[in-house]
Amino acid sequence: HLASMGLNVLRYDMTGLGGSEGHFTDTNFETNLADCLAAAQYAAKTLGPPTVLIGHSLGGAASLAAAANWPDNLPQPLGVATLAAPSDTRHLAELLVRMDPRVETEGKGRVTIGGRHWETRAEMIANFRHYDLPKQIAKLKIPLLLFHSPEDETVAFDHALRIMSWVAEPPASLVVLP
Repeated sequence: HLASMGLNVLRYDMTGLGGSEGHFTDTNFETNLADCLAAAQYAAKTLGPPTVLIGHSLGGAASLAAAANWPDNLPQPLGVATLAAPSDTRHLAELLVRMDPRVETEGKGRVTIGGRHWETRAEMIANFRHYDLPKQIAKLKIPLLLFHSPEDETVAFDHALRIMSWVAEPPASLVVLP
């Protein structure tokens, strides 16, 4: 539908997820960000530059970071839209550790996300704890549209409120989902 409206659309999976190659266990937030920016470069060469970045959960966080670190050789997107995006990657680290504390005690663990099982490593957790997503969100210079549910049990609603509070301008808008 977005493509029929004249928007360039490229749906991709980050390394090791969905139909992509590689192993999720070898990733971290910075590799997810690199995947997002590589997809944007690819889209620019094959479809035209991305018009809007849209991401769900971790993909939403990566879209926010990508927009804040947009390559100089591409026109800036018109905006970013996220669905249930976390406001920081530290939240993701703690969520994964709660799912399987062995990731800290033994260096790896097994978690369930979206009904699928994934192996996580201590290196991923350390990277999630280190990355400063709030600082990146504060650098955004394009409109932001957030979709979030107050009933979300994985990424609490206050994450959307924090994201909105960090955006200086242009303004962020929040759509509250049941």
